Amino acid sequence: MRFFSIPSQALVAFLALGSVSARVLTKRDSPVLPGLWADPNIAIVNNTYYLFVTTDGFEGWGGNSFYWWKSPDLVSWTKGEKPFLVLDGKNGNVPWATGNAWAPGFAARGGKYYFYHSGNNPSVSDGHKSIGVAVASHPEGPWKAQSTPMIKGTSDEPIVSNQAIDPAAFQDPKTGKWYIYWGNGVPVVAELNDDMVSLKSGTWKRITGLQDFREGLFVNYRKGTYHLTYSIDDTGSVNYRVGYATADNPLGPWTYRGVILKKDESKGILGTGHNSVINIPGTDEWYIAYHRFHIPDGGGFRRETTIDVLPIKKDTGLFGEVTPTLESAHIINISPGSNIVMVLCSVCETIPWDNLPPTPTDEILIVSSDNAYLQEFWEWPRDCKGYSHYQSLEALNSSAEDLGCGLCRLIYKQVEFCRLKLEELQLGREEDSEFRHAWPLWEFWITKRPDGDGFWILSYTDNNREGLVRLLAAIGINDPLSSVIAGRPVEHDGESPNAISRAIGWIDECNRHSACCHHDTLLPSRVIDVGDNRSSPYVRLWETDGIETGDYIALSYCWGKSPQYTTTKSTLNDRKRQIPISDLPQTHQDAIKLTREFGIGYLWIDSMCICQDDYDDWERESARMLSVYANAYLTINASKGNDSSSGLFYKSSTRAYFEFEHTYGGIRGRALACEVPFEEAMQHAYIQLKDDPVSHRGWTLQERVLSRRTLFYSGGQMMFECNHGFRKEDGWAIDGRFPRISSQPQMVSNDQTKDTDLSVSTSELLRSWYQLLATYGGRKLTKPSDKLPAVSGLASIMAERLNDEYVAGHWRSLLITELPWQPGDCKRVPEYRAPSWSWASVDGGIGIRLKGSGYSPLAEVLDVKVNLKGTNPYGEVTEGRLLIQGPMQRLCLSTEGWDPDRPRLSSQGSLVLCTTSTYLETRPQYDFDAFADDRPRLERKFVQSLDGLELYALILLACSHGEDHYIALMIVREQGSGEYRRVGILTLTDETLGWKPGEQRKGERPIITLI
Repeated sequence: MRFFSIPSQALVAFLALGSVSARVLTKRDSPVLPGLWADPNIAIVNNTYYLFVTTDGFEGWGGNSFYWWKSPDLVSWTKGEKPFLVLDGKNGNVPWATGNAWAPGFAARGGKYYFYHSGNNPSVSDGHKSIGVAVASHPEGPWKAQSTPMIKGTSDEPIVSNQAIDPAAFQDPKTGKWYIYWGNGVPVVAELNDDMVSLKSGTWKRITGLQDFREGLFVNYRKGTYHLTYSIDDTGSVNYRVGYATADNPLGPWTYRGVILKKDESKGILGTGHNSVINIPGTDEWYIAYHRFHIPDGGGFRRETTIDVLPIKKDTGLFGEVTPTLESAHIINISPGSNIVMVLCSVCETIPWDNLPPTPTDEILIVSSDNAYLQEFWEWPRDCKGYSHYQSLEALNSSAEDLGCGLCRLIYKQVEFCRLKLEELQLGREEDSEFRHAWPLWEFWITKRPDGDGFWILSYTDNNREGLVRLLAAIGINDPLSSVIAGRPVEHDGESPNAISRAIGWIDECNRHSACCHHDTLLPSRVIDVGDNRSSPYVRLWETDGIETGDYIALSYCWGKSPQYTTTKSTLNDRKRQIPISDLPQTHQDAIKLTREFGIGYLWIDSMCICQDDYDDWERESARMLSVYANAYLTINASKGNDSSSGLFYKSSTRAYFEFEHTYGGIRGRALACEVPFEEAMQHAYIQLKDDPVSHRGWTLQERVLSRRTLFYSGGQMMFECNHGFRKEDGWAIDGRFPRISSQPQMVSNDQTKDTDLSVSTSELLRSWYQLLATYGGRKLTKPSDKLPAVSGLASIMAERLNDEYVAGHWRSLLITELPWQPGDCKRVPEYRAPSWSWASVDGGIGIRLKGSGYSPLAEVLDVKVNLKGTNPYGEVTEGRLLIQGPMQRLCLSTEGWDPDRPRLSSQGSLVLCTTSTYLETRPQYDFDAFADDRPRLERKFVQSLDGLELYALILLACSHGEDHYIALMIVREQGSGEYRRVGILTLTDETLGWKPGEQRKGERPIITLI
């Protein structure tokens, strides 16, 4: 099919050739369609605007054909080459009609499109008008007309209008029912049957409440109200205009609201009527398409189609009066965050939404991948296949592309990402079959999305032995009315009243959770007083003297590299008098706005509430972080911001919503489908928000763990976490929260000494603590010396719960178990901040064995000495020494065959440790990142640092499972002293040692000082 396209901006030059006055030519960018077209029905299908119009320019409105026009932006329109329906008896393709092809209506349902139209029906009498229907699988056809009219307009029908013309279809979003409106002089409505080509018996109804009704009914729904527009007077009159009524029900009764569109003679705009209305998806912007007399020589048979803004009255939510223009609509592309009405194929149409097979999460092993599109499940039970969808990639693609099924398009898009990623990885591993990825069979099965409304698309793979299933698509389903589905469409603007109202709703719900109960608490030493006047341009710093109680909000954010607004000794008094909000970074300004919106009087921000150049004040206040965040009414987390200038509020345009009909919970209606992250499969890893900048910063870990509840402003939507669970705007929710000190939500209580769950075992506490340290290790700090202070609040809780002494990041009674922490991707820092035996001396993720996990101690800590920089027992240290006694073995580092530039896919080219008598087969873990991009440099530096020093193994733990191996520290003796420092860990055996450390008498074991 060939097309032509004329951008409406080009019409100025085109029209200048005619006899149009200079006044009319001013800013002339309309009509939107060149030539004579009338009675426009505007619709949106799969990201494209369509206009279905009456062909005009014929005496007696005698046109006999229909065309479609389409546009990506409401401005540039393309017309199909040929008419898709011709009303010319045997010479046309509408068997019952000859001429008078008038006033089309359009609807999409269940993978099909329906075109309603008027036409002359000579089987009744010449000039008699009836309404017919044509059906297609694509809005551009081919269209097949029904052989007989749907509404004859004869006396044997329940209600007879003057003429059966101007059909308009409408679906009630509350009930899912479809209606058809039509009439001339007498307005009529009836319910459509499910086939969309016939009317349900007994549903015909005359519409009442309209004033001066002539024709051209059209119905829209907005925020609980039904809006009906219609034409007044005759289409040949200069006073042809649009009337307006509203109702609480699509059947009425209707309340007349007046005229909303009429002529403007000063612009030469006359005969404005026969309209249709659209809402731009994802917005509250509305536009009206209508015809008017062709300028300058128009009349009742010479009309042109244009589009203008349909305003919404802010105070009532009703349609306002339209200003007819010569400029028409501006360019409006349908954004990726929009709701696109889509059709469904027959397979998707029959999906049992409220009875989908569950995902057997309790029976499968979920294997995560660094790549979002490679999530797989092992040991999937064969009797839990799911609901059958398309059973081949070709069939899915055909439904998406050929049938235009919107849901299949969503699915196919994600499936293709998976396929391409697998092919990419497979190409890189063709020579190594050991690492071959399991290949999907491309037979698609649906299970219910485990923690939200929607579904997963899965496929079994060619790895039958392990029962491996691959996740190929994840689709969320949201309900715009929230009648039966928990999720709501994500707000485009995080600052909008709807978004703020949603956040307030989450907080109110949290207040009803027993695990989240909140009581008046002491305010921090300083807070920002946001004042009672929400519009005030000022706030102030308020010193509470530690005796005032009340509610306050705490802010968690990244300082970043942008200039900070800080309180210092010299600015403290000025801050107490007045702080202009406009002087603050955007994140701080947004936090003040939210605090006021939530009705809270105080806000705590570290840069402003701690004196940044007063070390005593900083140490004292940072040590109180536990109470600051634990006692806050709410913590606001600027999760997406790289620095304090980023602001809180997002403008989301990344999520496309596709609207479709569904039945859920026995209710027929519309729902919204969208892609959701594959990472949701790994629940607790997903809610770490590891890709958000705030999750990369050191201080923010304890801020999140300590907070009773947190409102996150992430990259595309709000999220909320409390002791009751974690949820997102799109409806995804899980019980429990992460990270946390233990599996018991009560562990983070309002008071360190109250409401404590003492039943939590020591092993559970330690497991949580070690997991937090593993998460914390790789986080960045603006000041490296903050390594210990940034978790001091967590440490103080643990010290109380464990009833143990905290020594440079470790627990006194557990030192032998904790000292051989696994270095992982660690690197040592140049400045001193902790002894070498502490995990705080390195940056990077670490691992610590849980006490009692199969090992017994062979060494003993005789004395510990840690010097603090200040008074905080959990803060900075300046020195740390351990006096320790245990078996030791002299080691040598062999560089024979060492090749630091060789890839470390095997032990070849690696450094080799040996005792005085034998080489060690074990591969030690050195305290540097063995997998870093600059590993060769790090390895050379490590070897150089050992030059001339004595290397030993300090044996700490023996395996208690009958295996003869030991866990040891690698330590070096500092030159010129009897002190030792840690450089790594290793595993030894009786065989490699040539002796049994467990049989060595205590008195024979050396005593050393570890620094």
